[in-house]
Amino acid sequence: MEHTVRHTITIVAIALLGSLFPQLICANPVLRVVERIDSELLFGDVQIGQSAVEQFQLSGLQLQNNVALTITGTDSNCFSVSPKSLEPVAGALNDVTITLTYQPNAEAVQTARLEVVSPKTFPIFIDLKGGGLTPLSVRTEAKTCAIYARDGVVVLHADGGELVEIYDVMGQLLHIFNAVCGENRAEVGKNCVVLIKIRNKISKIVL
Repeated sequence: MEHTVRHTITIVAIALLGSLFPQLICANPVLRVVERIDSELLFGDVQIGQSAVEQFQLSGLQLQNNVALTITGTDSNCFSVSPKSLEPVAGALNDVTITLTYQPNAEAVQTARLEVVSPKTFPIFIDLKGGGLTPLSVRTEAKTCAIYARDGVVVLHADGGELVEIYDVMGQLLHIFNAVCGENRAEVGKNCVVLIKIRNKISKIVL
């Protein structure tokens, strides 16, 4: 399952004029973040083998050279950015779409950092964070649904209309519902074991 969120970042890069004592159009070169991206992008929980996408718009003024986009950090191999370099036209970038993709390779919280750099501007640093999940496949009658759990929540992907029953190990019914097509969530608590019944098939989940 892949989702896309759009944000906007504006680069305002003010050139340094003069050789010995530069004159500034304003006090300092500025990189300004616009809208609700702040300094962090959260990709949420993503199954291993799937990916999640975030996008933002990048604009620039009075840029003197290319803009480089680089991902660094502990789990940088799980994140990618496209494009990795931008060439301004007459010193400007006009709302260029930047795409970030997260594809986990382990069941863990994974982090990295996006660096957006252009000469004579202050760089932009955006922390990237996602959670990898290992799915458990449970085959029902001619259908397959993915079931996994994290932080006290059971998550399952099923066809719409499937009857889902969740029990504790003592046989007490905790939840019963008809699944919607796609992702379904049910809170069951941490540090417990639950049994999930879909049609006549039962799966055990350890939280």
